[in-house]
Amino acid sequence: MNFVRYIKLRKIYRLGFFIAGIILLLLAFLTYYGQNSGNFVMSVDEDAFKRGIAISENLDFTTMGRWLTADPVEDVRDTTLDYIDIFEIVNAQGAYKETRSNYLAYTFFVQNVGSETTPIDYEVAITNQSKNIADAIRVLIIVDGRVEYIDGIRTLVSDTSTMYQAPDKTDVEYIGDLANYKLFHSTDIICKETINDLRPGQTKKISVIMWLEGEDPECIETIASGKIKIKMDLAIPKYTEE
Repeated sequence: MNFVRYIKLRKIYRLGFFIAGIILLLLAFLTYYGQNSGNFVMSVDEDAFKRGIAISENLDFTTMGRWLTADPVEDVRDTTLDYIDIFEIVNAQGAYKETRSNYLAYTFFVQNVGSETTPIDYEVAITNQSKNIADAIRVLIIVDGRVEYIDGIRTLVSDTSTMYQAPDKTDVEYIGDLANYKLFHSTDIICKETINDLRPGQTKKISVIMWLEGEDPECIETIASGKIKIKMDLAIPKYTEE
């Protein structure tokens, strides 16, 4: 009798462990999916978060954390920089969408709620793409962008404003603002940059804009329906931990 009961208990325990394992795998999947879905994912390194670096899509930081995700932008077509309303984007909080947006635009905030002044490194990388669409995209990153009127002309003023693109496969001479760009850091890494000396209580605003550039010779019909996902990771440089 005791032996039969022992066998039954073993089966119950095994079933319990199996169910617990399935639940843990499901939770891990949901966590990963939630953190890595969307066209654009922003994250703060765990160590930086513990030391007081947080992000929010709201300037008042009523909600803040380690992760932000921009909703996917569907059925986009090629466009060009002149058709993107940068003035509205830098004044927005979170995702900015026009009635028919052919680009992704997201403004978020980085705040130092800790007790030490520290630089912040950020890296923007391509996590997934199809049909080589990265060959024709542009990524514009604006830090502390604001609109000012200079001599009566509406002007974008910022700490930094940099546009990134993949190397062109054919010779092309861009004109206007399209000619001012930096090449991707590598095939999968768009850029590696640093925000210097973020003081306790200080907030930085970051606007990220991504679009399929119609003036790029690689912008052809075969890649127009391609997809791309990028992530932006923020961290405290390792040498400051000593």
